[in-house]
Parts: sequence; structure tokens; C-alpha cells
Amino acid sequence: MEKQKLPLPEVTRFISGLEKRPEYLDVIGHNNRFQALGRVAAIYADWMEETRPKDKGEILNQMSVGIMSTLPGFLHGSRELARLYELEEVGATVKRSEKVPHLEAVIPFNHRLRDFIDMFPELNFEQVQNYCTQMALFMSGPTDAAYCKQIVREQLVGMRTEIGMSQILWKIDGVEDVIPAQTVEQEMHGVDLIVTYHGKLLLLDAKTSDMGAQKALAKHRSTTADTSGYPVYPGLKYEDFSGGFRISDETAGHLAPHLESMLDSIYSQTYRSTAV
Repeated sequence: MEKQKLPLPEVTRFISGLEKRPEYLDVIGHNNRFQALGRVAAIYADWMEETRPKDKGEILNQMSVGIMSTLPGFLHGSRELARLYELEEVGATVKRSEKVPHLEAVIPFNHRLRDFIDMFPELNFEQVQNYCTQMALFMSGPTDAAYCKQIVREQLVGMRTEIGMSQILWKIDGVEDVIPAQTVEQEMHGVDLIVTYHGKLLLLDAKTSDMGAQKALAKHRSTTADTSGYPVYPGLKYEDFSGGFRISDETAGHLAPHLESMLDSIYSQTYRSTAV
């Protein structure tokens, strides 16, 4: 049976409200409309959070405005990171200091979007993608909306894999904790999930395909850094998510033995090989 969609707040109503706030007049003279709306949305989101919304509708509004507040920085940062990664692909040297400001703009959006998905598990993939696209369309215009649709889809595919992989990990004996990456440093080193397994930390890079994992593994083996995420494809397929962001307990249990064997291998390589 198909999930009933959760009705999301109207984007145009939020934007109309933000443009009427006195703070908007203070910032619009020094920013374009997209940036100004983001700045005012941040102020409004903080205020809403301080009021500690309790019912589901208020929480939905607060989190939606929070996503809007980080969207301008996310799109700009994503474009700049893509440009820097392209330079690296052709052999150019890109300094860490060039990437950090853009990662710092991208990460808050990702965290808010992930929290949004976690808070409202009834949301489906296309619904969230389209909602973010609408925000970009009415805050900026069709160019940013088209880019937003593409880049948010990429982010959501990754988040979906991380969530599904977390569900599988919790089915494995010896897994004591699973937390998503939080910092710029972790993002730069390809860490998606930090897993406590038999009392030791394992840094994992969740991949959406086996091909992607194998390609990343070659790069991982060429580095001596012990802070980089180990590429792992948990065996998840598109249909496992049924249009949403979570897998069934049955699917998680079915994939757990395969992922457990991978954890044992990573654990052995990371810790036992260095034992005295």
C-alpha cells in the first residue's frame, strides 16, 4: 500500500511572510533577494526554535524555514565545490583552505535536511526533492531551481543510503553506536557514519553502488590517513526504499550478515593488524 503523503507548508506563504518582516528591509539593500530571504529565514527559524514548537504542524513549519535559511549558501557552496573538484580531476592542486568555506556553507543545509527526513519518516523522496526545488524557484528563479533539483537529488540519494545502512548496522551484534558525520573534517575525509563496533570506532563512507565503492576503495588504499572513511556498499537497491528513506526490518535483517562480514574485515585491517 502506498504511503499517504504528508502535506507540506506552502512555500509562497513563507516567502510572503519573510518579505514583510522589518529585517528583510535591513538586509535586502546589501544582498540579492535569494540571500536576503535566506538571512531573514535564519532569524525567523531561530525565533521559532526558541518558542519550542510542540505540535507536528509547528515543528514542520520551523524545520521548513530552517531549510530555506540554508538553501542559498548550499547552492552556492555546491557549485563552488563542484568547480574545485573538476580542477582536481584534471590535475590541478586545490588547497584545503579553498574548500572549507564552501563545505561550511553546504553542511548546515545537509544537517537540516537530514533532521527533516528523520523527524517526518512519512515523507517520500520525490516530495522532499520537489519541496526544496519549489523553495529555490520562488526564492530565486528557474536557474537555481533546476540546479537545486539536480543537486538535492544527489544529496537525498546519499542520505537515503546512509539511513538504510544505519538500519542494517543496528541489526548486527557488536554494534554499539551509529552516528552521522558532523564536522567539516569528517566531510573532507569522506566519513558518512561513525560506528562503534566491539568497542572500537570505524569510520565508514556509505556508497550507493558497488562500482562506486570499488572506485573509492582504490583511492582509500593509497592514503595513509586513519581519519578517512572506509568505502562500503551495503547492498541496498532503489526498490528497497519503496519511494521513501527507510527500508523494512526484513530487508535490514537480510543484508546484515553481508555488512557484518565487511565490518569484521575493516575492524581487522584497522586494529588487529596494529596489535602488538
